[in-house]
Amino acid sequence: AAATKGWDRAHGSPDEFPYASTAQGGADSTVVGVSLQAQRKQGGMLSTFYRKNDVKIGDWFEVIAVG
Repeated sequence: AAATKGWDRAHGSPDEFPYASTAQGGADSTVVGVSLQAQRKQGGMLSTFYRKNDVKIGDWFEVIAVG
């Protein structure tokens, strides 16, 4: 993804928000380093959300941060 180009992996695996899989994701995303395990877990959860909620390309959905 454009937001992670040139990412220094010494800072962890690059994780971006908005997600690269969304229309809002991309070059202007916020990127932070996370463990590869955390990134894979989040990616799996996001994929499951898309599938269970029948989210298709172009569909709108809301992300609410909790915690």
